[in-house]
Amino acid sequence: MTTEQLRKQITTVPFFPFRLLKGDGRQVSVLNRDFILIPPPYTHTFVFQPDGAYEVLDISLLLGVEYGPPKSEPQPKPSDFNA
Repeated sequence: MTTEQLRKQITTVPFFPFRLLKGDGRQVSVLNRDFILIPPPYTHTFVFQPDGAYEVLDISLLLGVEYGPPKSEPQPKPSDFNA
């Protein structure tokens, strides 16, 4: 992902919450445009959560953006435990 692509997501009107997709399969939610910052030299972003937690992400390592409810981890079925 490029800095310009990320800026486009942040500045879209109206703003819709989205998730940043990381290479390790994790997702980082961006709930509000006030919760994301791209400071100079514009290579990393800070993503804040309502509880004050934050992550620093290398923008070039982000795979993209996803909208909609987060995909949950597949839940094991009871039959998975009967071997």
